Amino acid sequence: MLLSPEFVLVKEITSNVPPSEFLELDLEQATQLILKAEGTIKPLIVRTIGWESYEVVDGHCEYYAVVRAKEINPRDGERIGAFIIEGDKAEVLEEQVEMLRNISPVSEEHTI
Repeated sequence: MLLSPEFVLVKEITSNVPPSEFLELDLEQATQLILKAEGTIKPLIVRTIGWESYEVVDGHCEYYAVVRAKEINPRDGERIGAFIIEGDKAEVLEEQVEMLRNISPVSEEHTI
């Protein structure tokens, strides 16, 4: 199985996590880095919620930083790379995202 990101119009994406969940400074720094790099290196993970409409599953901070980048420079923030979760593998892919999001590095105290 091969998953590859697609480019999705930012205006077709929503997030159920409010931007107030993130520090203003972090969002501003991420926005400036996205503008300087002319994109983000980390694709969003989104689910299909309708015809050409998506909801963020993972990457809410990146989403809001790209939205801000689009406000500053509409041409640079038009599209964003995203893995789209849909079809018969949607449930297991969302389970994978949740599981991987919650894995913490093993601290040196726990190693033998």
